[in-house]
Amino acid sequence: MGDAEAKAAALKSVTQDPETLKGLSEGLQSDRDVVLAAMVALTRETERDFSSNSKMNLLTHVQSHEELLGDRAFVLELVGINGLCLQHCNSKGRDYVNDREVLLTALRSPNGIGSPGGIGGSYNSTYYYDKVWDKVPKELKADKEVVLLAVHEHVCGMRTVPEELKADKDVALAFVTCSKFNKPFHNPEMELLPPALLADRDVISAAVSTNGRLLRYASESLRDDRELALIAVANGDALSVLSERLRDDKEVVMRALTSKYPAERLVDGLSSGAKSASNRLKEDKEVVLAAMEQNVFQFRFAAESLRDDVPFALQALEREGKLLSSCGATVKADREAVLTALRNGGLLQDAAESLRGDREMLLEAVKASAQVSDGPQDWKVADRGLLLAMTTRHPDVLESAPKELCAEKAFALEAVQCNSGALKYLSKENQADPDVGKAAHPNLNPLDFPAHLHGSYDYYEKDESYSDWGSSSQTLTLEAYGVAKYYQQVVMDRDTDDTYTTYGKWSYSQDPTPTVTFKGHTKTGKQNYGSDTTREVSTETIFTVVEGGVQCGRLLLKKL
Repeated sequence: MGDAEAKAAALKSVTQDPETLKGLSEGLQSDRDVVLAAMVALTRETERDFSSNSKMNLLTHVQSHEELLGDRAFVLELVGINGLCLQHCNSKGRDYVNDREVLLTALRSPNGIGSPGGIGGSYNSTYYYDKVWDKVPKELKADKEVVLLAVHEHVCGMRTVPEELKADKDVALAFVTCSKFNKPFHNPEMELLPPALLADRDVISAAVSTNGRLLRYASESLRDDRELALIAVANGDALSVLSERLRDDKEVVMRALTSKYPAERLVDGLSSGAKSASNRLKEDKEVVLAAMEQNVFQFRFAAESLRDDVPFALQALEREGKLLSSCGATVKADREAVLTALRNGGLLQDAAESLRGDREMLLEAVKASAQVSDGPQDWKVADRGLLLAMTTRHPDVLESAPKELCAEKAFALEAVQCNSGALKYLSKENQADPDVGKAAHPNLNPLDFPAHLHGSYDYYEKDESYSDWGSSSQTLTLEAYGVAKYYQQVVMDRDTDDTYTTYGKWSYSQDPTPTVTFKGHTKTGKQNYGSDTTREVSTETIFTVVEGGVQCGRLLLKKL
């Protein structure tokens, strides 16, 4: 293959995969056309999150070929393709950062020094900075054309702009139209602009067209400019920084509430703070509905007259029942409003006292959340239907039910049909009644869970191998129809312990010896002083039934 054909093949190869450059012959690895083609391909791939290691490998390759870095025309083409190359293009006796034309070419590059594909222009909460800009000589930092590009491409911020250029309107315009400003946060470097520029309508107009929140840095007179306000609120949550006059302007407030940047943290809109829509507009149904469209909880900040208007409040309660607590007395006493709230997550305790003891309300509350605390404390004793309704969600409510009721077989049958978990809260007679057991677990055979095994089995051992506090304890509880739980605690010292309870099912087998198999499905507990955690598990523990208890390995759990 001739030299021309080899070069053509190399160009095709690096265009498809820049990494193939390192596999070429030495002559082709230092060929300017081949290297530039590799950089073009690499830059294109970088836009699709190509590996940054590949980028640095190519730059290291370029640095290793002094003949390439000594060629100014090559460097101009290289930084024109990708400006990030500039800080790596230092040859013996030549630092291209000092070369105005090379620097400007790098700044103008589509993948410039401060671009996402470059290596500069990082933004933290206060400043822009760039490694290259720190190396730029003082005379170039004072060059207006260089500064305009550097500021606009977020290679440097106002902090590093020479004092004589900070007051330059063109520099200010380049700064406020920087693409980094198109974010939902403000830039504190705006404060570095002189007051005259912060009062310049052109500068502020350009700033708020990019990010409405930048209006906070404008002069007082510009924050009272209606035209600027309409631009700002459409491009950020700027309502809170407007003058009192404009916060009473319905068009301005509606523009803010319907913009693509709605207030997400309730700092604007109808918030309770002083810097929000005026009290007059908080009485306007159209304004409040627009706010609720963005965040239904803005209803809380509407005027009292609207929060006490039943038809209007229903529009909020249909979306979020918990807003009942923010409604007025008239709404809290309205049956339709309270029922709507309960069906959408509301709490009966927020309703008027006259409705908290109402049977229909109590039933609706039970269906929604089954809160024992809702309504009068004696309702669950007085109303059998309510008690059964609550059992559907929380069978443990039967613990506080009248004992004589839990002893009724008819009630027991209804309770276990509502929730099979109710069986454990019924009387001992009902727990042992085969009809009740069959109703609770129609698909299980009670003979598979012998009654003589029901109960708790306990193990405790002092273990001082860890410390004086060391111990191990376990409790296995077997209930009717295969319900079981397994408590385990290991204490190593005074401040170290693992405590967990595993819930699951148990089964009994006599083949070849009597055994109880516990299969856990849910484990809850904590380690040391951590918070309780609950997770799904799949465990199996086999116990041999022995006289006086059950045994697993060397551990004997005695029946209590």
